[in-house]
Formats: sequence, structure tokens, C-alpha cells
Amino acid sequence: VLTSSTNWKVVYSKIDETAVAFCSGTPLTDTIPAATWTKVSNVFDSSLDQQGWWSDANKRFTLPIGKYSITGHIVASDIADQSIFIAMVYKNGSQLGILGRTAQSGTGLLGTGGTLIAESNGNDYFEIYVFIGDAATVTSNSINGYCHFDVLMVSP
Repeated sequence: VLTSSTNWKVVYSKIDETAVAFCSGTPLTDTIPAATWTKVSNVFDSSLDQQGWWSDANKRFTLPIGKYSITGHIVASDIADQSIFIAMVYKNGSQLGILGRTAQSGTGLLGTGGTLIAESNGNDYFEIYVFIGDAATVTSNSINGYCHFDVLMVSP
């Protein structure tokens, strides 16, 4: 704690609470139906999670009380030209906020993602869903780190 003669105080506390789920081996896939919000799950086969927040069975984070920076990035293949691709964080089964939105121009791989700040009241769970304008396959590539889902506690 630093204190000045003008009565201001700076408090420093280290927060070392992070977790990440990602693809670690052979590229994995999820098939996403057209124009339907669909949970992304099969592309997350590994995690670095000392806190025990990640559920391999449910492919989601369940977070204790606090504020979190939630980051995700998803890559899809076989999206038709001009189709939209949206990644969204869901909290307790309901839409929370968009991570990213893009549209395909041509063909090939297309990725979207981003970061948002969310609050957990304790035991809230968070998942990534995607919406694609046409049917596609979400593909992970472990070499390039295409698909990942991370949480970082920013405030207890």
C-alpha cells in the first residue's frame, strides 16, 4: 500500500486466476446447422485450469463470484460466400454478448472472436455458441491455435 500526504491511496493486489480451453491435438470439428445458435464443444479437448472452473463433460466454465475477461475465437470452414458468422458468449443458457461477427467473402477458413467483461454471482456457467448463415463445419487447428476459450478473473 502506498500512501501520500494528500490522502490518496494506491492498493495493489495480484490476481492470478486464469483458465483456458483449447484444441491440443488432431484438428477436431463441430458440425453447425444453418441459421441456428449452436454450442461449440468438440473443438475444446484440453484445458489449463488450476482452479477447476472448466468442465470437460459440459464444455463450459463455471465461475465463482467475480468479474471476468472472457475471450474466445472460433474458426469455421465451408461457409458459403456472403454468409454471416457470429460467436456469442452464453451465461446460464442465455445470450450474454457477442464476441465477434463477420461475413465470408469467397471461400476458405473464416474466424471470429473477441473479448467481453462479465460478472459471475457464483456458480454461473459460460459457454460459446455460434450462428452461421448456412451449414458449416467448425474446425480447429492446434498448430495455429484457431479455437480457444479463455477466462481471466479481473476482480474478485
